[in-house]
Amino acid sequence: MSSTYEWIFPPFRLDIANARLWRDEQALPSRPKTLAVLHFLVTHTGQLVGKAELLDAVWGHRHVSESVLEGCISELRRVLNDDPKAPLSAADAEKWVRREALLARLLEQWRGSRLGERHMVFLTGEAGLGKTTLIEMFRRRPELEGARVLWGQCVDSYGAGDAFLPLLTALQQVGRQLAEPLRTHAPTG
Repeated sequence: MSSTYEWIFPPFRLDIANARLWRDEQALPSRPKTLAVLHFLVTHTGQLVGKAELLDAVWGHRHVSESVLEGCISELRRVLNDDPKAPLSAADAEKWVRREALLARLLEQWRGSRLGERHMVFLTGEAGLGKTTLIEMFRRRPELEGARVLWGQCVDSYGAGDAFLPLLTALQQVGRQLAEPLRTHAPTG
């Protein structure tokens, strides 16, 4: 629920008019730029927002380092009790980040595969956008209980890399026998 001056995502309430973030009835100490970052994120729910877009929206065209943004994100994580190593629960993440549209698209693909359609989904974007959190939210859906969802992820590496590493990682979750033919036909450097 939201209005022009207030965004509600239980148990939090972002009061834009008074520049305050509340948890239930308790005002949480937050810096103005941190609240501006949160406001931008909640007004762009369901969208993946890049660092450059966020820096431009909150700090204008001034040159500030990404570490300033990272500091605001760290403050938000602390205030919202979100541990980056153990992100918000799926239910909390849906309320906070509001990625329902992206989650709905993933579920649509899943339902199609249950009907015999073949699907492969690639979720891409800059580091830090919440792709892994979205996948974890998807994997925790009740519809997927007992289902096998394979996934791999790209990581920055230095030197020669393997373009198929995410796919190989996903296939190895079932067993090495599935990944070996790919290694044979598309060997790494």
